[in-house]
Amino acid sequence: MQDTQNLLYQFNPADFISNFVPLVVILDERVKEFEYKMWNVLIVKEKITVQNRETLQKLIEKISQEYECEDHIYFYSSLLNANETILNAILCSANALFTEGLPTENNLSNLLNNKDSFPVFYLCANKNIEFIKACQDYGIRYHLDFCPDLQNDTSSRLKKVLDRFEKIISS
Repeated sequence: MQDTQNLLYQFNPADFISNFVPLVVILDERVKEFEYKMWNVLIVKEKITVQNRETLQKLIEKISQEYECEDHIYFYSSLLNANETILNAILCSANALFTEGLPTENNLSNLLNNKDSFPVFYLCANKNIEFIKACQDYGIRYHLDFCPDLQNDTSSRLKKVLDRFEKIISS
């Protein structure tokens, strides 16, 4: 476990270095350990807040430059971290993100527009109608149909999500 300006995280590089090896940023408090030989894996070990958001962005930038994966950044989060995950994915121009849903009480649609590029949003079990409507209005790609069984353990779910992301990469 490493600490960068008081941000606790664990980084597991892929088994080999190549500019085609993606980075997945995991913002899910249930994920304590995870390695996936074909991915660079960054597990953030604490809740992301306004105070440490910039530190996370600098860490992602540092890792993505060092491991030459700036064009292949993906996010995975629990429902509890969904808002920060979406914000951080947008800030670092991620390719896609998966979250177990968005809190219905928070409207993140004000982050969206039709001028910038946005990640592909995989929003599992989502009931945030405003966000979905904004995605539709601005032509932002989103999917509500991909939701690995939430009863499975987190590692199994995460592997299924990374398999889905790999399909995005190869297409």
